[in-house]
Amino acid sequence: MLFPFTLRRIQGRSMLKALNEGDFVLGRRVGLKSLIDVGDVIEISHPRLGNIVKRVIDFDETHIWVKGDALNSIASSEIGPISRATVVAKALWRISPRGIRRI
Repeated sequence: MLFPFTLRRIQGRSMLKALNEGDFVLGRRVGLKSLIDVGDVIEISHPRLGNIVKRVIDFDETHIWVKGDALNSIASSEIGPISRATVVAKALWRISPRGIRRI
């Protein structure tokens, strides 16, 4: 792993109130064995939707289910179960005009 962190700009409003459009998210890259818990915010390289940032709502040994925090977010059923191999990073910090805070 060349650089263990990611920095992504949030586009859209699916993660309101945790993340606003235009915020930046600093995340730590993860591997297949990395610890991911329900409630974590993760970045996924989704095969159909591209890179998306969502909250973990359930998981097992091979798949993770996610959803956005906002009511208008794409449905978890439409995102589908996510292979652990598609998880890019676990979000750690939100960087916004109001400052930096832990996610």
